[in-house]
Amino acid sequence: METIISRCKELTIDQIPFVMIGAENNSIAASKPPLLDLLNLNIAHWKLSVSYHYGLWLNGLPTPVFSGFSNQGLSSFTPLCSISVTFRVTTVKS
Repeated sequence: METIISRCKELTIDQIPFVMIGAENNSIAASKPPLLDLLNLNIAHWKLSVSYHYGLWLNGLPTPVFSGFSNQGLSSFTPLCSISVTFRVTTVKS
């Protein structure tokens, strides 16, 4: 094993100057990050926003409505027409 001699301005030093700076105090032990509460609040707002916008999208879709028959006719109900939707994926070359 090779011995490494540290030098600072041509002076030999026996230790590397180092100061531990923590989030709450200057100890080596891990502590709670100071922005963790803000991060959790930000994630909660994001989840609420996503749920709200998904609900807006879902409620904005057309809803099929059937009327003029009783509940007994539901088991043998066949629609008079059907709708087929086809999505075409295109790519743009740049």
